[in-house]
Amino acid sequence: MLLPNSIRKLLFMLSGLAFAGFATAAETPASAADPVLLEPVKVVGEHEENRVTTATKTDTPLMETPVSVQTVPEQVLQDQRSNTLQDVLENVSGVRSSNNDVEGYVFNIRGFQSLNVFRNGLLESFAIATLKETANLDRVEVLKGPASILFGRMDPGGVINRVTKKPQAESGYRLEQEFGSYGHDRTQWDATGALNDDKSLAYRVTGAYQDNESFRDFQGGKRAFIAPALRWTPGPTTVFTLEAEYLDNDAQSDIGQIPQNGRPAELPPQRSFQEPNDPDDTTEGHLLSHEFTHRFNTGWVLINRFHYAAADLYKLNVVPTALTGNTLDRAVQYQALDGDTYGTNVDFTQDFAGLGGRHRVLLGLDYFHDYYNYVYAENATSSIDIFNPVYGTVPDSDMSPAFALIPGGFFSAADTRQTGVYVQDQATYLEKWHVLLGVRYDYSSLGSGGGASAAEAEADLDAQTRQSDRAFS
Repeated sequence: MLLPNSIRKLLFMLSGLAFAGFATAAETPASAADPVLLEPVKVVGEHEENRVTTATKTDTPLMETPVSVQTVPEQVLQDQRSNTLQDVLENVSGVRSSNNDVEGYVFNIRGFQSLNVFRNGLLESFAIATLKETANLDRVEVLKGPASILFGRMDPGGVINRVTKKPQAESGYRLEQEFGSYGHDRTQWDATGALNDDKSLAYRVTGAYQDNESFRDFQGGKRAFIAPALRWTPGPTTVFTLEAEYLDNDAQSDIGQIPQNGRPAELPPQRSFQEPNDPDDTTEGHLLSHEFTHRFNTGWVLINRFHYAAADLYKLNVVPTALTGNTLDRAVQYQALDGDTYGTNVDFTQDFAGLGGRHRVLLGLDYFHDYYNYVYAENATSSIDIFNPVYGTVPDSDMSPAFALIPGGFFSAADTRQTGVYVQDQATYLEKWHVLLGVRYDYSSLGSGGGASAAEAEADLDAQTRQSDRAFS
């Protein structure tokens, strides 16, 4: 993995009332007039119990998947009122979240830090530094262990893949309202159905609005999320789905409690060492994606996915720098990250019998492009007694990005590109022996730059020679 010092520094710093009427079975697309009689195409990723797609990029029964995969289905999300990805992953052994109410991309899987979360099999990098909502999720799949054969340059701990809900031809509507302690107020909705008589065009609109405080002083926030989707099935062998997402999240990056002499200080759990005039941190994210599936007369199935995602993160926090006795030194810390990413893949799959068993062959190509521009600065020191805090010592004038950037900061920009080609065979012998074989070739390149401003960092990125590498898996 190519990680220059600038990126390493960035990584371091950085019960409801429900009205439901949904059909539980996946519908068969309405058949258009077509002289070719073929089995209706099964969209990879559609909800079906005990089947997973992350480990093999094909619709495979869990018992036939020869790797460790754990799935958290939609019903669990509903039962537990899991409103963020980190809440969902509390159900998965070996996975721990390092996120707060602002960011949502830093996890540890089997002891390895993972900064990349997938959505419907396509990668979102840490440059899309936003909280991951659950209002439009059908399930979350976690593949544990190395996954470079199918996904390329990945973290060795595993892969987290969010699978979204798809439009359905049968109408269904759900409205949920939650109320809870500390001012928790959340409205969530989900509506789907056909838009024409032959049900070849269907829609789905999911979303949520949440407003909450916290048991911690000076914490809480608001967020709004909406995810519309359209599905077009012109015939039994073709499905095209278009999806979009928008998230606006205002919250606080809780710095947590303070250790004293190597142990947690004996402080009330609500104690915070930020300031009441510390402004909310903000993230705003946009996403547009499509998925196209077509079955040819020869039996080959084509699946093409694409998504474009962009996000902005702005943080201004009072953070601890040193503890001497009972006195905590603090600084005003400013961070801004503007990132965008787009990725696509083309997969061909075919099932056949031969060579003494049944085979499901996958041929694929994927491409990923990621860019970010980042700034970090610290300024305006102050101190506070952790056992007898007196707030209000940091004036409003110090709580501004302009003040934080007066002496300059750490500016960096990076551009990553990755192309991969892969071949896979899922073979079954004697109905009980399942073998997964695969090979992949990757070409990856990285450009990075720095400077005294965001513009200089981008210019330096363009001027530097890109690093590149290639490898077989």
